[in-house]
Amino acid sequence: MSQVSSPGAELRALPVGSYVRIADLRHGSPTAKRSALSHAVRSGDLVRLHAGLYFKGERTRFGMTRPRLEDIAFAVLGTSGTGPAEYSAARYLGLTTQVPKAVHVATVGHTPDSLVKGVEVHTRRNRARLNLNRSEIAVLEVLRDPGNFVERGWTSLVDAVRSRVSDGDVRVEPLRAAADSEHSRATHTNAGRLFADMGVA
Repeated sequence: MSQVSSPGAELRALPVGSYVRIADLRHGSPTAKRSALSHAVRSGDLVRLHAGLYFKGERTRFGMTRPRLEDIAFAVLGTSGTGPAEYSAARYLGLTTQVPKAVHVATVGHTPDSLVKGVEVHTRRNRARLNLNRSEIAVLEVLRDPGNFVERGWTSLVDAVRSRVSDGDVRVEPLRAAADSEHSRATHTNAGRLFADMGVA
C-alpha cells in the first residue's frame, strides 16, 4: 500500500463526508497545504464552507453535495456547548412543525464575525452548558419561552423530555445544573416546573 506523503494525496484519500482544515493535513509546508486546498476547490474535489473549513462531499452531475446548514454551524462552532436554539430547538425535539427561515444555533463563548448564510448564532454566557449534549441544550433553549416555541402545549414538552431521558439522550442532573446557572429567570421557573411534572424534582 502506498503511503500518503503530500497534502494533495491526503485530500484525495479523504472519505466522502469529511471536513478538513489546513491544520488537519499532516504533510507539506503551510504554503503547500494552502495550495493543495485551493487546487482541490478549483478542481471540484472540495467545497469551501467557511474561512478555513472545507468539505469533501459526493460528486453528482449537479456538483458536489454539501452538508446541512446546522452541520456546518456545528463544524465551525464546535460541539462543546453548542446546540439548536429557538424554533430550531423545538423542531429538533419534535415540538413544532414550523420551519424557521434560518437555522438557529446557541453556543457558549466567542462566535465568528460571520457564519454561513442562513444560520443565526445566539451567544449564551452559561458555561455549565459546556457539559450538555445537543438535546439537553435544545431543552434549555425551549424552556426560555415554551409558550412560543412549543406547538402542542406544555404536556407535549414534558412527554418529549421524559422520552429522551428514558432513552438516555437527556440527563437530568447536568440539565438541572445548567438550568440553575441560566441568566433567564423564565428558564429557571420553567425548568423547575418541568422537573416537577416529570416527577424528578
